[in-house]
Amino acid sequence: DDKKILELSKKDNIKLSNKKINLISVGRLHYDKGFHVLLKVLDRLNTEKLLSNVHYTLVGDGPEYNNLKNLIKEYRLSDKVSMVGNQSNPFKYVKSSDMFILSSFHESFGNVMIESLILGVPVLATRVATIDEILEEKNGMIVENSEEGLYKGLKTILENSKLLQEYKNNLKEY
Repeated sequence: DDKKILELSKKDNIKLSNKKINLISVGRLHYDKGFHVLLKVLDRLNTEKLLSNVHYTLVGDGPEYNNLKNLIKEYRLSDKVSMVGNQSNPFKYVKSSDMFILSSFHESFGNVMIESLILGVPVLATRVATIDEILEEKNGMIVENSEEGLYKGLKTILENSKLLQEYKNNLKEY
């Protein structure tokens, strides 16, 4: 229901971060969602000084919550990553973001990705079963389903701000 998604995204407008680029993921915090791999990628990019103007928000709860919290501490990403837990209205968080990241190893159908596109937020997604049918490359980027794939894709986007803006412009017609 795209009208409902758009309506909910306007409730309680929030500002995620004063950083220039706000990244987000929404989902059940489970191993198969690949959030631990994404945090490792963020650690690599931080080491390369590419996260100075980036903040990542993770919305959700699940069995991996504490493990992910510990990885954030281990990688010293506490100033770059926020975990906000389960939210009854995740759309306001997505709408306030610049890019949605789907890091799943497996995904039956990317509902959260479609919701993100409806909200005008480009997507960086690992290649899983249905992604090619949902995400047009003009609205985001599909990468190899691996740590290296996520790393290369996110690095490309962070080093080329025009690419992110191009995706956003394309989504105005979505």
